[in-house]
Amino acid sequence: SVLLNTASLPKQIALRGLRDFVIGPDNKLYVANSYKLYNQILRFHGTLNAEGQLDFDTIFAQYHHLFNPAMIHPFQMAFNSDNNLLVSCQGTNTVITLHGPFSAEAGKPMSTAVTYIGHQNCFPGTLVPADADYFAKGSLNKVRGIAFGPNGNLYVADEKNNSVALFDPSSGAYLRNIVDKTNCKELDEPVHLLFDGTHLYIGNKNNNNVLRIDTAKANAEVEVFIANTEGLINAPSGMCFVERKSGRRFLLGNRMAQEILQYKMINDKAVFEKKLLLDLKDNPQFLRLFSFSTQ
Repeated sequence: SVLLNTASLPKQIALRGLRDFVIGPDNKLYVANSYKLYNQILRFHGTLNAEGQLDFDTIFAQYHHLFNPAMIHPFQMAFNSDNNLLVSCQGTNTVITLHGPFSAEAGKPMSTAVTYIGHQNCFPGTLVPADADYFAKGSLNKVRGIAFGPNGNLYVADEKNNSVALFDPSSGAYLRNIVDKTNCKELDEPVHLLFDGTHLYIGNKNNNNVLRIDTAKANAEVEVFIANTEGLINAPSGMCFVERKSGRRFLLGNRMAQEILQYKMINDKAVFEKKLLLDLKDNPQFLRLFSFSTQ
C-alpha cells in the first residue's frame, strides 16, 4: 500500500526523486524529496489517517541559494543525540546539520562546525565539507550514506574515494578511515550504511555485495556478509533487519532490478530465501522498519 497521502500535499509540491525517510524525535516522518526542482525535507504526521496513510505536515527544510545552498539532492538523514538533523547532500558533497524540530529555528542550517570556521567555500550548516585541498584528509568527494555508530561518532560513505570514514559528530573533525582499499580490496563504491549493534553493514555498489565490519574491535577484518553468488544483486541499496517468529531476516534493496531481496539469518550468516518484492515501479533506495499508530 502507499504510505504517504499525496492528496494532502500543497499544489506546489510533488513527490519525485525520493531518497531517505526517518522518524524524528517528534515521532513524525521526514522524507527527502530530492528531485532538482525541489531539494526538500518534507515532514508528515506520524499517525495513520482513516485510509491508513500519513498526511503532509510541512516543508521542514529546503534549498535556498542564500540561506541553505548546500542542500542539493539530499540523500540520507540521521538525527543526532541533540535532536538535530544531519543530511548528506549529493549535489554539494557535504554533510550539513539542521536545527531539529524542537528548536525555534527548526529546519534552518546550524553554524558551520568549529573545525571549519574561517575556511572558504563552506556552506551554512557544514559539518563535513566537500573535497578541497586545504581540508586534506576527511574531505568528501562523492558523499552517500551516513550513520551514527553506538559510540556516537558519525560514519560517512564516500563513493568516489572508496572509503567509509569516521568523523566527530560535534566538531566535524576527521578521525580516520574505518574501511578503504588498504584494509578491504573488495570495497568498490560504498553507498548505503546500516548499523546493527556494533556491526556496520556497507552496500558495496560495483561489486554487488554487502560488507560487514565489527566497529567495536580494533583492526577488525572486513568480511563479505552477502556475496553475489546467485547473480541476483544489481546495485545493492537500502538494508534492514526484521525480527519474525520464524527467525531473523535481512532485507536488501536490489536497486537496478527493482526488487527487495530477503535473506534468512542462520548462525550469523545471511542465506538467500526469496524475492520479497519484485517488479517495483521504481528503483528502491532505502529500507526502514517502522510501526505507526492510528488517529
